[in-house]
Amino acid sequence: MSAGDFSPDHRALPRIFANPKESQLAEITQLLFQSASKVSIGIPGVDAMFGGGVDTHSVTVVLGPSGSGKTTSGLQFLTGGPADEPAMHFGFHENPRALTIKAETLKLPLTERGDLISLLWRPQTEAILDEVATELLGAIKARGVRRLVIDGIEGFSKLTDEKGRMGSFLSALCNELRALGVTTLATAETEHAGVTPGQPLKGMNQTGLSAVAENILSLQLAALRSENHRLMTILKSRDRRTDMRMRRFEIGEGGIRLDDDYLQAERILRDISSQGPATAPSADLKLTGE
Repeated sequence: MSAGDFSPDHRALPRIFANPKESQLAEITQLLFQSASKVSIGIPGVDAMFGGGVDTHSVTVVLGPSGSGKTTSGLQFLTGGPADEPAMHFGFHENPRALTIKAETLKLPLTERGDLISLLWRPQTEAILDEVATELLGAIKARGVRRLVIDGIEGFSKLTDEKGRMGSFLSALCNELRALGVTTLATAETEHAGVTPGQPLKGMNQTGLSAVAENILSLQLAALRSENHRLMTILKSRDRRTDMRMRRFEIGEGGIRLDDDYLQAERILRDISSQGPATAPSADLKLTGE
């Protein structure tokens, strides 16, 4: 496993992101052959929900609040391919050491893949948007990466003051990744931290990401009385028959584990809708130890 910063020889790379309008990447730079093959998302049960996996060269976005399991889903995707497949994790937040520890805790085969898996980290305080994109694509080409995780795709917007660029920038970046034969999973954080009774998808904002992603997966936290649950559903899957019913899931050894069916998730949503407001303890209640 290789880890750390990356700085390929810029002279060997086309400055394809130097144009603020991303005009050079508005069209894919090489012919993208359509493939009927499927790629495993790395999470048991999710492949079945997607009808056998996601398409090769596609982009899948995982939405969710902090603590919902986004980084875990990325690590499972990273290690869920063939053992000889070059893969890369790129992020702005968790450094390679933190990711390695997390993978070891979850018993995911990250270190076992050696240099076939690259962990690239770029703090947002030390980066410029066009340089980061060019260096990322250069590293992907140099290492023949076929499976990519972008942990925190919203981090790109913090590398520039030109916020109006981000739609065209992300479209250009994703088009180039497809052209390079890369299957991508990107995570994006939402502010919504709970399930609203009767509106279980409220707060799961897809604005700006739906246009660049073939698939969107939602992870949510649902508080039912004193117990917290994690729920997952597919919000979007382009041109395929998909099971969009919610599933409850847990995170433990091996990563995310989905329920076999939607029944537990349905019960949780029904109980959340029917539960009343929390009540304070009675004033004359005596607690042990007082």
